[in-house]
Amino acid sequence: MVDDEFDLGVERIKLAFSGAPNSGKSHMGALFVKTFGGMFVDFGKPIQVSNFASAAKYYDALKGHALTPCRHVGLNKYQYRFINKWADFQAIVDNSEMIRDSIKTIDNHIPWMILDDSEGFRSLCAMWCSSENGHKMPNKNDYSMATSITRTVLGTLEMNFNIIMVCQVKDKYDGEGNNLGVTTPAFYPPNLEHIANASIYMDYIEDEETGNIRPLHTVRSIKDVWVCNKNVPKEIKYKDPLKVSPIEMLEQLQFDKAQW
Repeated sequence: MVDDEFDLGVERIKLAFSGAPNSGKSHMGALFVKTFGGMFVDFGKPIQVSNFASAAKYYDALKGHALTPCRHVGLNKYQYRFINKWADFQAIVDNSEMIRDSIKTIDNHIPWMILDDSEGFRSLCAMWCSSENGHKMPNKNDYSMATSITRTVLGTLEMNFNIIMVCQVKDKYDGEGNNLGVTTPAFYPPNLEHIANASIYMDYIEDEETGNIRPLHTVRSIKDVWVCNKNVPKEIKYKDPLKVSPIEMLEQLQFDKAQW
């Protein structure tokens, strides 16, 4: 008798949210934590205040840029963490299984980890690598080391959480270094859109029928759905155009409910 079952367990979901500042990325990420349970990690961005002649000095941001949307959504102090030192985030990673077990999820959903944003994620890790390597400030080798570490970190977190990586945008240049006057998602790690199960670009537009400003969540890619599938959405359409919903997003992206 041949066993025709093919079951390797439930794959965790990785989503990439990208868009310009104030396009609703942090708000949507906070809604995932509010809806399903989990943790929102808000990375501070280190700012160098010394010159190249002396040891690099940095001051820590006093609060995270995503604090306001997290408060508006109603996250509590256990669901929101502001991180301005890599060691503090590494402690979360090292204890991710224990943290997962301590998190109260909603209706037995899988908890979500929101990493906001990828530039802070990258910069704090590169600063740590620079310090470990005895450098005054991060250099090319430190950033390469950081890329390796952050990829390992994502793999560790993925064992215990669904993950959303929030990314900003950057200017786009041609082969000769000329600014094209447009922006493109600043994905990090660089292969993020290839390893993410889905990539969503966020913006706001004026609704042609009502004239109201509404969210525009464009689907850039879905990894696990055949591209010729006529049901693959080009845009997430919400029942209430002014009220975004994590559940409606996941349903339209055709994830199995066992995954979330």
